[in-house]
Amino acid sequence: MLKDFFSVPVYIHNFNYDTNLLSKSCFQYMTDNREVIEKEAGEDIKSIYDLQLTWVKDEIKVNTEGFEEPKYSISNSYKLDNLDVWNNLLSDFEKHGNEFVKNFYNKKLKISEFWINVSRKNNFVQPHVHPKSVFTGVYYIQSSENCGDLRMENPFATQLQMTGALEPPYTKYNTSYWKFPPIENRLYLFHSWLRHSVEVNYSDVPRLSLSFNMVEENVVYNMHERGFTHKKEPGQENIK
Repeated sequence: MLKDFFSVPVYIHNFNYDTNLLSKSCFQYMTDNREVIEKEAGEDIKSIYDLQLTWVKDEIKVNTEGFEEPKYSISNSYKLDNLDVWNNLLSDFEKHGNEFVKNFYNKKLKISEFWINVSRKNNFVQPHVHPKSVFTGVYYIQSSENCGDLRMENPFATQLQMTGALEPPYTKYNTSYWKFPPIENRLYLFHSWLRHSVEVNYSDVPRLSLSFNMVEENVVYNMHERGFTHKKEPGQENIK
């Protein structure tokens, strides 16, 4: 008999949102802010193969060099078209995140930030984690064949390699990574410490996704310091 202990879960859910509407909304936002984006990026928007638009507390930033610290404020008007649909989508993400968290903690989570990834041909994302976050999620708005799978790394790969276990036939126990296809309307949720990457987009269609981080509900996110502080309860204002 084989039983699983210390497993690494990934939460998967398929939605029924109108991804064509969401996609048009994203590209319309880029068109509306094209002049500022191109000025900050120093190149034509159609040649930017990795564009990220990040929202934190109604503030939007743009990055063209991978998600580290969002660099430029691109518009005073941060709102996307069909804002009610986006708000419903984010609300659903939080609901599913709080269902997922019940398996691990007695905590309620909230989305601290989210960003839209516009990943054109030849784009890929290096292996990374999301520090100071509990869960990370990615939702696919637009995808196509060969546009790049999401890869999760086995956190026990080093130990398995030392024993020579990383050899075929591969199973969920002895593989060094697992691939997840970028299916439109699909959400993947996972622990933020889980190292992950995205394979190369070999298609001519931009891969469009929305990623987000979730933190404890009583945590205040400071995007400029990339850190958190806990809210003080009434009567704790003078506690050091």
